[in-house]
Amino acid sequence: MAEAIGLTASIIAILELSGKAIKYLQSVKDAREDRRRLLNEVVNAASLLSLLKIRLEAHEDPRNDPSSPLEALSLLMVEDGPLYHFQSLLAHLVSKLQPGDAKGIKKLKELLWPFRQAEYKEIIDSLERYKTCFLLAIQNDHLYESLP
Repeated sequence: MAEAIGLTASIIAILELSGKAIKYLQSVKDAREDRRRLLNEVVNAASLLSLLKIRLEAHEDPRNDPSSPLEALSLLMVEDGPLYHFQSLLAHLVSKLQPGDAKGIKKLKELLWPFRQAEYKEIIDSLERYKTCFLLAIQNDHLYESLP
């Protein structure tokens, strides 16, 4: 049960960070296509992670069974694993998108897109990989529940 609580707590922290990134991306006025796409990708990844959290909370009796969905979900949380990298990516996005303290810096950050095209593409590709990991974990959980 402690493992499930730890995983749930990690997911909650990541969802809070994704909320910050979403907030900053939504605050951009007249967003270009790349900003809208980045917003959509973060929202979609966060939605899948939120669904994983719900599925995880539904499992009340974790077992030490390697085929258990909790065991599969916990693989997302290993050191240097998908949840760690997703959280790092979100922290990077927030740091680049976060408005500055001074009014002039805040206005400048709203006008300037902080990502070069290559970095933007790498971020989008990473988000798609994380969504795939989260989706596979959800499918594994559904498969586990459908087995006799």
